[in-house]
Amino acid sequence: MGTDWYRQDHERREVASLQARRRTRHAEGDRLECYDDDMRRLPLHVSASFLLVHLVAVDVIVGCLAGDGHVGRLVTASAAAGLALGATAGLCRRTWGVGLMLASASAFFVAGALGMGPPYFFFLAATGTLPFLLTMKYMARFDIGATILFALLAGTLGLGAALTWFVAAPTVIPMFAN
Repeated sequence: MGTDWYRQDHERREVASLQARRRTRHAEGDRLECYDDDMRRLPLHVSASFLLVHLVAVDVIVGCLAGDGHVGRLVTASAAAGLALGATAGLCRRTWGVGLMLASASAFFVAGALGMGPPYFFFLAATGTLPFLLTMKYMARFDIGATILFALLAGTLGLGAALTWFVAAPTVIPMFAN
């Protein structure tokens, strides 16, 4: 009978310890919590979206840098570098990487809508937004208000960057003309 009491107490302490570790891990807040607890890795569809963004971003960077050196291509390459950096951070389970990809994707969307780039800017925007859409439910499960604020902040930063370049480009491009 004494052994039964000890076993129950031990099980209760073990469950409390697991719950405390889970709360601590969620309170850290700097990692995406959409990975499988047993396997400690991101789900396959989320990892695949990060890899897709990385592949597309590197393709755009190489294409822009292999071009004629126009300053507009360099700006496009830097926005694509934001996508690649965000995808790399996302693969390391960093939430800020998803925000950086969302900001770069919104900048590509606004630039395409304002006619500053070719139509494939919309494809870049859709590809860069995909990881946020796939991780949004995991972030919202943790804190829906912070997720909404996170998305609004990232989208606003991308919008601001695109509008700033739209206003500054007529002044900056002639300075670098050959």
